[in-house]
Amino acid sequence: MINRGKLSLRKRLLAGVLAMSMALGMAGCGKKEGGSSESGNGGGSASGSTVETKVDVKNCTFEVDSDFSFNSSAEHISQAAKFGDSLAFVGYSQVASTAASTATASDSATGGDAEGDMDYKASVYTMPLSGGESKSLYTLDKGYVSSITPSGDNLAILIGDENDKYSVIVIDKDGKEVSKTPLTDAANHGSYVSSVKMLDNGDIAACTDKDLVILGTDGKEKKSISFEDYLMGCAISKDGKLFALTYGMTSAKTDAVEVNPETGEQGEHYPLSAQYFSSSEAVQPGIGDYDLIYASSDALFGYKLETKEDVRICDFNASLIDGTYITSVIVNDLDHFIACGNNYTTDESFMDAYKKVDPANVKEKKTLTLACLYQSNALRQNVIDYNKTHSDVRIDIIDYANEEDPMSKFSTDIAAGNIPDLYDVSNGFGNMSLTQAANKGMFVDLTDYLKNDPDLSEDDIIDSVLQSTKINDKVYYLGSEFALMTLIGNGDDLGKMEGWTFQEMKEYIDSKPADSRLFETNNKKEILDYFLYTCLDEFVDYNKGECYFDQQSFKDVLELANRGDNEETEFTYDDTMSFVEDIRNGKQLFEISQITPDYWPLYNSLFNNKGYCIGFPNSEKQGTYVQIESAIAMSSGCSDKDTAWDFIKFTMSKEQQGKTYYAGYSGMPTRKDVFEMYLDAKAATKEYTDEFGNNITPLEGGIGMGDVMVDIKPITEAEKQQYRDLVSKANNVWEYDQSLMEIVEEESEDYFKGEKSIDDVCTTIQNRASTYIQENQ
Repeated sequence: MINRGKLSLRKRLLAGVLAMSMALGMAGCGKKEGGSSESGNGGGSASGSTVETKVDVKNCTFEVDSDFSFNSSAEHISQAAKFGDSLAFVGYSQVASTAASTATASDSATGGDAEGDMDYKASVYTMPLSGGESKSLYTLDKGYVSSITPSGDNLAILIGDENDKYSVIVIDKDGKEVSKTPLTDAANHGSYVSSVKMLDNGDIAACTDKDLVILGTDGKEKKSISFEDYLMGCAISKDGKLFALTYGMTSAKTDAVEVNPETGEQGEHYPLSAQYFSSSEAVQPGIGDYDLIYASSDALFGYKLETKEDVRICDFNASLIDGTYITSVIVNDLDHFIACGNNYTTDESFMDAYKKVDPANVKEKKTLTLACLYQSNALRQNVIDYNKTHSDVRIDIIDYANEEDPMSKFSTDIAAGNIPDLYDVSNGFGNMSLTQAANKGMFVDLTDYLKNDPDLSEDDIIDSVLQSTKINDKVYYLGSEFALMTLIGNGDDLGKMEGWTFQEMKEYIDSKPADSRLFETNNKKEILDYFLYTCLDEFVDYNKGECYFDQQSFKDVLELANRGDNEETEFTYDDTMSFVEDIRNGKQLFEISQITPDYWPLYNSLFNNKGYCIGFPNSEKQGTYVQIESAIAMSSGCSDKDTAWDFIKFTMSKEQQGKTYYAGYSGMPTRKDVFEMYLDAKAATKEYTDEFGNNITPLEGGIGMGDVMVDIKPITEAEKQQYRDLVSKANNVWEYDQSLMEIVEEESEDYFKGEKSIDDVCTTIQNRASTYIQENQ
């Protein structure tokens, strides 16, 4: 008997299907404009912190329904849907490969068979909503299932294959095909078809990555609707209305947009408290007072269209549920639901049932608040795991990602004295730099904690990563994961330099043809922003209250940016890979990238196997940066500093980082010992299980950009050392001062347009920046 439906998933299995469900890779929570969040506090926030989460914990806490279990022959579950009085789900099972076998979704994504002599066959299973024995209802001859959805009394299955051909098969309760409709007309609107919904008149609403296409029963296009925002999928409300689920690429807003399938007209926009959906099956028709029910990364919501109000039915954090990977949700009633999904951290799929806890039995806990600008996977995993292992404490995340202007809202709250217990500073600190925040006394100095703690010290952390994050030689935050950011160029030209200054970079670029560009973008402002993200601290000394924008080195920056044009950069799907050819023929000089040891061969290949990590320019010629994830700082107003440190220490423990370092969507561990385990895993030539139970398999498959494809294979001992050496060169963090950047951007525009001289612009920037820095010391 499979209890709670935990099914193992090997890495790279069905990568094409699973990657589609994580296309945006973004998650968030919180109130959105036009919506409303619930009243009540966070379960009794301890005195001291002035921030309370708007969660009525007593009335939205659920627990695992231990009565739910099921049997299944499937090795992996991808999605589920209500099918009459039953539950239908998609399962994949391993089968022996034959000469006639076609490539699986995994083959398409990785360039090779996941097991060498095995394939994976998709089937649709059914079982009672209460659990029990599942049975195979329908098995595909080839291809994979992108989504399943009810179609009256039947079930519609969206099928794709290795040739990007899609069709919808409708089956009845006995598994017999009722119809099969090719989606050729829909596929012509984008690179893939992500999901479908069946309309009452039999028409099909098909979502591509670009358009929502209405098709007749014959598969012919009737209407197509385009959106300014990214199209994540579509949903049907309780009364049968069709909604497109969109994500604002600039506003970071998720809306349900009403669509008239007869006319193709867009209607009202309804803001949702979610930043993305893993699939359309995470949104279902409402029940009771709700028109829609949906699962975000942090809660199960009911939505009322009339009032544009979403109500938290289940708070995932309070209920110890990881909502990050939920792809489907089936709500039987408002006290019970089933969640299905894929956990990329553990390489398992899951299907769990939950039931509401009697509010009278919800235990009061000490609650610490953690404010963040964007809730990353690393942060969420750390919070969930800590809450699960500490029954008397709960960390509540306050995510600003869904605000209209997250940075401004965050900064306004801090200025108003709304101080949390902890900060996630992975994405900065509102409109000010981390150095400014530390100088203002916003953070607790963690240096003595590290000196006195028996379980964690500075010696446990990668030296270059720790030194990069220090402010005034003090430790104000610690992060569990990091990425390595650098500038890559042609090694034939640059390989003799360990690093470079702005003047040296300018001289190098001046030696190149006039039509060559620095980066993929050629927009002057965007080029300037790249430099400001990495070199702003070259021109500012927050401790002295001084800035140096009138120096020649900053003029070099402006002259470098001025090589570009004033055209706005707009990338479409069809031309996003055009830069590959430009790099190979020398028209694009540099690529900015996160470098991992296994993916370096791809970047090296882009530069005709002469790639070189020169780094960004600065006066010290040390331009390799780290970007920290789940970077936790303790607020100076923290209500319980001992508990706060316990949480920070937990995220930095060998056990916690050891559990997650092998996850497919994680950064690299910041601990020395776990980082070595990470490198060992990348070098593995045989399968093994590490001390934390991670099943390590040799790297295989391929990765590509444009027409450049390289094999992914185990790294050598020499390559391990080369990567250690590259990490050791890291000397700074990727951060910025938003307010200061805006000053530089505004004034530089006159120079870029040729309306002012570079000297006049730098003088103006110097004066404005000096005033700003002195006023904000």
